[in-house]
Amino acid sequence: MLVTSGGQVGIGTTTPVETLDVAGRIRSQNLATSATAASQVDASSSDCLGALTSAKSACDMPNMIVTATTGNVPVIIMANINGVLLDGSGCVMANFALVMDGQIIAASNIDDANQDTLVQVTSVTMMSLQSPAPGRHTFEVQESDDTGFCNSSTIRTLVGIPSGTSSNFSTRTLIVHEL
Repeated sequence: MLVTSGGQVGIGTTTPVETLDVAGRIRSQNLATSATAASQVDASSSDCLGALTSAKSACDMPNMIVTATTGNVPVIIMANINGVLLDGSGCVMANFALVMDGQIIAASNIDDANQDTLVQVTSVTMMSLQSPAPGRHTFEVQESDDTGFCNSSTIRTLVGIPSGTSSNFSTRTLIVHEL
């Protein structure tokens, strides 16, 4: 075992590059953090319309931001959004993005192709495996409405419990886990 003057500990190595650097197998409780919300939200602000081709803070989904310090290991980032409601006029596409440090790392979208009165999508899931440099990182979920040819009375995308119903499919979760 070696302790450097900078406070790094090496077990089985004389050149530790992390606070604790072990050459061989170890057992630990790796970083696992999450954000969960259970409220209805208008997923897009008026500043977040169109396709999500790059991350925009105006598109942040409420309560879906996690900041975590990661080590020198791969990280899996998962998001699940339940209870997505679309306008119902056949003109709205909801664009979802999983964002790490201001960069889109996964994306998904849904639309009302059948032009139903109200589209209820039970679940949208996104996952990404990343190998970020050790340090502090921000993970978030963003959503944008591509309203195309919609008129001004469009409801746009809602996430959560539909008003006037007893249904509860409103949870949305963001999980960050080191492997």
